[in-house]
Amino acid sequence: MSDNHISDDRLIRYLLGDLLEADQLSVETEFFQDDVTYEKLLALEDELMYDYLSGKLPLNYRARFQERFLTSKKGQNKLEFAKALNQKVFSIPEAKVTSSKRNLLWALAAVLVLGTFTWLILQILHLQNQFREVLTAQNDLQQKWKMERKPLPQNLKSGEPITLRFLLKSGRVRSSDENRQLLISSQANHVRLELDVKNRTKFKMFRVVLRNAGGQDIWSQEGGSPSVNLPAKILATDDYELSLSGSTNGEFEEIADYYFSVMRK
Repeated sequence: MSDNHISDDRLIRYLLGDLLEADQLSVETEFFQDDVTYEKLLALEDELMYDYLSGKLPLNYRARFQERFLTSKKGQNKLEFAKALNQKVFSIPEAKVTSSKRNLLWALAAVLVLGTFTWLILQILHLQNQFREVLTAQNDLQQKWKMERKPLPQNLKSGEPITLRFLLKSGRVRSSDENRQLLISSQANHVRLELDVKNRTKFKMFRVVLRNAGGQDIWSQEGGSPSVNLPAKILATDDYELSLSGSTNGEFEEIADYYFSVMRK
């Protein structure tokens, strides 16, 4: 727990959205780590609402308060609750306020605080789930990147064949600068192209036709897998189009086209 609590003025400015982003993050870090600061924040929020309802809130704060609290359903509900509670308190003569009524008012205030705290916990859990989803997506992208950019094996024995593997995705346009570029070493013997295919299990057989930029067929194959294995030497520096078809009952239908370019080194 921190020994240097944030000042009331800074917390009020945070509630009114009057801090820079870096200062907002600093305040949020503080009240996440310090229960005292968080309780003070909730108390100041209640005071802002009561001051606004009673007309005691300074003019420079009223505009910020309205922009911050009255533009959201959650803020409007909290203000309505505070208004009802405020009216209830001031409608009861002081001499007639019994201990049980005071306890009831405290209980209502506690419900308001508990509701706010519960909402905050749910938001934190939601953010944690989003963060885990981002990490999972990032790991998937890293795995695909490793597959696309698989480096040449090191310390190869003399004469050992080298196979380069690349992942191709469909949907790109011929001759686009965004086409997948394959960097193929003169040491490579074979190239394996893994095709990203939707509904892959729908088809029993696949037919692949590879054409160069001039539209000439330079390679074709049929088989039970959409992966393409071909000699590296037939891929010169050029742009290429790979057409994939699939068959379920003997007749082939087009599935997708893949565009890529080759750079030899």
